[in-house]
Amino acid sequence: MSALERTWVRNTSGFQASAKRRTESTRRRVDDAIAALLRDPSRRINFNTVAAAAGVTTAYLYKEPALRGRIDRLRQEWIDSGRRLASLRERTEESSRVLLLAKERRIRELECRVSQLDAELATCRGQHYDRL
Repeated sequence: MSALERTWVRNTSGFQASAKRRTESTRRRVDDAIAALLRDPSRRINFNTVAAAAGVTTAYLYKEPALRGRIDRLRQEWIDSGRRLASLRERTEESSRVLLLAKERRIRELECRVSQLDAELATCRGQHYDRL
C-alpha cells in the first residue's frame, strides 16, 4: 500500500511571485503619489489624499506600518508648516503666492477636464449625426 501512496508538494511559487509583484507595484504607486503631493505645496498630505492619488484604500495605508509612519510624519510636517504660514499673515506676498499656486493648479485641472468633455461631446454629436 505504501508503494501506491504518493507524496506531493503544492506548487505555489507562481502565486507568491504574483503577490510580490502586486505588492511592489502598489508600494511604487504610493511612493509616486507621495512624491507628487510633495511637489505641490498647496496640496495636503494625509491618508485620504495619498490613497486617492495612489488608487489604493486608506485601510491599506493604515495596515502598512512603514507607510503609516511616513504619512503621519509628512502630515505633521504639513500641519506645522501651515502653522508657520498662519503666524506670518503679515507676509501677504507669501500667502498670495500659495493661494495663486493653488488656483493655478485648480485651473489646470479644470482646463484638462473641459478638453476631455469637449472631446466626448464631439464624439456624441458625431454619433447623433450618424443616426440621423
